[in-house]
Amino acid sequence: MVTVPTRPPASVPKHRQLAWVDLVRELAAQVEQGAVYDRHMLAIAAALDDALLAVHRRSGPSLRPVPRTWG
Repeated sequence: MVTVPTRPPASVPKHRQLAWVDLVRELAAQVEQGAVYDRHMLAIAAALDDALLAVHRRSGPSLRPVPRTWG
């Protein structure tokens, strides 16, 4: 009997879309932790609004905006 050592599976690169998800979550964490200057918040919010509007334009009915309450 010959035993062949098993290799760990090759790491599969993430799809570009999933990398964006990680990036946006990291941004959210840094904003929450206060690691982003207040003077940059308006520009970040505007860029996120642009991205969200683009997602809504491209999405079907399943991704239509859900009203959020901010508190």
